[in-house]
Amino acid sequence: METGTVPTGCAFRIPYSYPVREFGRGNSLGTIKSSTVGFIELFKSLVGKKGWDYSERRGRERVSCRIEASMIVGSGMIGVEIKNLSLKGMQLMCLGKVRKGTTVEIRGVKQYNQAEVHGLQCRVEWVKKETPGWLAGVTFLDSPKDIGRSWLYWELRSQGVKVRGREQKRKSYRVRCLLPARLASSTQNLNARIVNLSPDGALVQTVGELMKEGEVMSITFGPLEDLPKIGLVARIASIHLEGSTTYGVRFMSYNIGTEADLTKYLDFFFKG
Repeated sequence: METGTVPTGCAFRIPYSYPVREFGRGNSLGTIKSSTVGFIELFKSLVGKKGWDYSERRGRERVSCRIEASMIVGSGMIGVEIKNLSLKGMQLMCLGKVRKGTTVEIRGVKQYNQAEVHGLQCRVEWVKKETPGWLAGVTFLDSPKDIGRSWLYWELRSQGVKVRGREQKRKSYRVRCLLPARLASSTQNLNARIVNLSPDGALVQTVGELMKEGEVMSITFGPLEDLPKIGLVARIASIHLEGSTTYGVRFMSYNIGTEADLTKYLDFFFKG
């Protein structure tokens, strides 16, 4: 049996503590205006509901995304990943610890010439420890107008991210996560990481000898906090070789746990 370890740093490529350079909030290279479509309008279009009343729904609707960014805290910088956002704020996975109540600045990794605002001011509302770092909820201190002129606006437009509304049916859940797991085939027993989870399958990153499409293997994960251990038999449906080897697997049966236990994981990552 071969044993492998999952490569680290796949989702985050920024060291979490080093001196900060000063960047201006404007762009002198001929800034392109963000058109008449502001942040609120863009968010409503991502939700995809004509006539959506954001004043009533803004506390519920969240856009699920995966955006690399940097958090400026004092004179240091922490690598973060934006997991989801609403009109009020964002949820971040941070590679360094931050304190509740701290005012921070969030800057994008990608630079957009169209952006007029390159750093967004936010306040940390809550923090909790979660692998591989700390999960934090922040609220925007900038106005929707300024956010509409920012790097985040152009990043959202570039990604064309999909909304994950609270009313979304559970069978269509596909939540992003960083969930440690074990993957075992007839010849290998490997450390793995689930990066995308649904009721019917998952995307799993691992190393080791390349497996084949259609191959049957077992995958085990948990317990995690109050969530139970789950073991499943799965079949490899697709293979992605860009970056870390990632397998798209379809669940076939349970060795440990039940469908209700898996639902708890979906709700945990979705609501988080």
